[in-house]
Amino acid sequence: MKIANVVKQSQSKLSNRRTSDTSELLSAFLSSSGPKANRDVSRLQTHDIARSLDREAKERARATANLSLKVLRVCFGEAEKQDLLTVNPVKRVKFLKSSKEAKRRGFTLAEVKRILKECRENVECRGLVLFGLYLGQRAG
Repeated sequence: MKIANVVKQSQSKLSNRRTSDTSELLSAFLSSSGPKANRDVSRLQTHDIARSLDREAKERARATANLSLKVLRVCFGEAEKQDLLTVNPVKRVKFLKSSKEAKRRGFTLAEVKRILKECRENVECRGLVLFGLYLGQRAG
C-alpha cells in the first residue's frame, strides 16, 4: 500500500475535534514528501519523517512539527496494526525540543494600563481583564 493511501485511510480514525487541523498537517506531510508519497509504505524511512518535520519546523513552528509527529504516529500505528508495516519508523523519530523564544513574558505596567483603557466602557471586559491580572495570568 502506498504512503499516501495509508495517510488518507487513517484520517477517519483521528479525533473529530481537530479534523481540519489533522487534515492540513497530513496534507503538508504528503506534499513535502513529494514523489516519495507514492512509494510503498514499507519503504518509509525514519530520516524521511525527520526531514519532513525539520522542514515544517522551519516553515511554521516547532510545536506544529511536534503535533504533526503525533498525528503521523497515529497514522502509521494503524498501518502497523493492519500488518502493512513490520517496523514503524515514525516511532523512532524524537520530538523537537521547544525553543526558549516561545516563552511568554509578563505584561508591563504600561501594557496593562493600555488594555484597561480599551476596556473602560465595557464593564464585563474590564472585569475579565482584572480577573486574569489578579490571578497572575501573564504576570512576570
